[in-house]
Amino acid sequence: MLFRSAMKKGDEPEAPVKVNLEINPRHAVIKKLAALRGTNAEKAELVAEQLLDNSLIAAGLMEDPSRMIARLNKLLESV
Repeated sequence: MLFRSAMKKGDEPEAPVKVNLEINPRHAVIKKLAALRGTNAEKAELVAEQLLDNSLIAAGLMEDPSRMIARLNKLLESV
């Protein structure tokens, strides 16, 4: 489960929003990620983190994309 702090008017912190991430183990990306884990664990970790961030962006929950951009650049360099 992921948590995101929502902000009330006046920038007062609100209780975290609980979010569930569902993963389809039959999806081609997840299957390839599982295979990559055995051959290149470092790259598999980058891909897994990127998948999580992609989900956060799609849900409108990405608060700070700077770490994602650095990771994405590292992944692109490995292509």
